[in-house]
Amino acid sequence: MEKQKRQILLFLDNAPVHPPDIILKNITLKFFPCNSTALVQPMDQGVIKTFKAHYRRQLVQHIIASADVAHTADDIVITALDAICWIDLAWKSITELTIQNTFKRAGFQISSGASDSISRETTTADEVIVAQEQEYLNELDKVLKYVKVGGDTMSASDFIAVDNNLPVFNELDNNNENILLVNVVSNDDTLNDEEPDIEKPPSIPESIQMVHRLKLLSSSQYPELHSLLIQLQSKLIDAYLDSNIVKQKSILDFFKPIQPGTVHRT
Repeated sequence: MEKQKRQILLFLDNAPVHPPDIILKNITLKFFPCNSTALVQPMDQGVIKTFKAHYRRQLVQHIIASADVAHTADDIVITALDAICWIDLAWKSITELTIQNTFKRAGFQISSGASDSISRETTTADEVIVAQEQEYLNELDKVLKYVKVGGDTMSASDFIAVDNNLPVFNELDNNNENILLVNVVSNDDTLNDEEPDIEKPPSIPESIQMVHRLKLLSSSQYPELHSLLIQLQSKLIDAYLDSNIVKQKSILDFFKPIQPGTVHRT
């Protein structure tokens, strides 16, 4: 960029990790006013809240499903793979229209020269974002009513905002040569040296049998799940056919060989 003699204007918020005394050659830094991040950053206009609502709904559902067989809180295990899958589902729930509306809400829109037109577009964007936020909050409320914290239930709005004031960065410590210290627990400090039990995944044939039992459940009690289970069963069968488990059989596999000296009667 310097060779191309490009002049760049970079907007930053006032987080401590963005020191204002940095001097750059072809980049000019402009800092937003204090406490304005939530108003000017598009992702803060609905995307993050919707994402968190969807992710935490998956989290609560997992806790509820695990609570029936758990004896203590330590028995409810959340793996990194669980979190990754929930993140994937949560992000896929954010539509392209939602992202477009969050940018409009933050003021990023093409000016047509008519202020009243821009105002109407912003109002429409606000309505769409609020409606989608409320939809996911309602879905989260449906599962939160089965969970009590200290004897009381927590609303979806409170659950989403529970970590709003949680620091997402470490401040530099000038008394320690600006070295960031992180408290970690080494493996040597663990009380239990035994390796955790790793649950063995079922084989594809076993999974197909599980789906068959689930179809019996859906047929008798939850018919709305039947079509989903049919799709899952079809995918499992495709995986089974494509795997090395299926071996080409010959006609000899269906008949017992005749032992020498055996009289075969017709």
